[in-house]
Amino acid sequence: MEHGFEFRRGDQVLNLRGEPAWVEAMVARYLPALFDDPPPADSADLPAPPRRSAHVRKNISLLEFVRLKEVCEPADLVLALAYYLEKYEYLPNYDAADMQPYYGELELDDDTVARALRHHAGLRLLIEDGGRYSLSYSGEQRVKYGDFPDGPPAG
Repeated sequence: MEHGFEFRRGDQVLNLRGEPAWVEAMVARYLPALFDDPPPADSADLPAPPRRSAHVRKNISLLEFVRLKEVCEPADLVLALAYYLEKYEYLPNYDAADMQPYYGELELDDDTVARALRHHAGLRLLIEDGGRYSLSYSGEQRVKYGDFPDGPPAG
């Protein structure tokens, strides 16, 4: 179960997401800094942030993941691959070259991937920065819940 907390004061923002105990510990640690108060003396005893979500299977193959999400269309395969790279391969941003080793498994080619990346960036499912991509919140939710209604235009 993931919790979130956001606090704004002027130009300072404290935005935390994660396991409940960690969020509560980090609020106790950093919220006082927004009020110019020192952190609690026992802040060294606070839990470390979790390395990965407890709800994510750790050792799943790409093909098993694609089958689990029931992804069929090439553009949707690219979005699912983006999710897989971020969540299972711990690659926070990537380009088509980073995806190339997976083309054979997914029966993709350079043109299809390039077109799908542009399409998903246009829909704001991916965030493009200097030729590298990362999932937006909307893109992550689309893959997480298996909601694949759109494909890129042909050609």
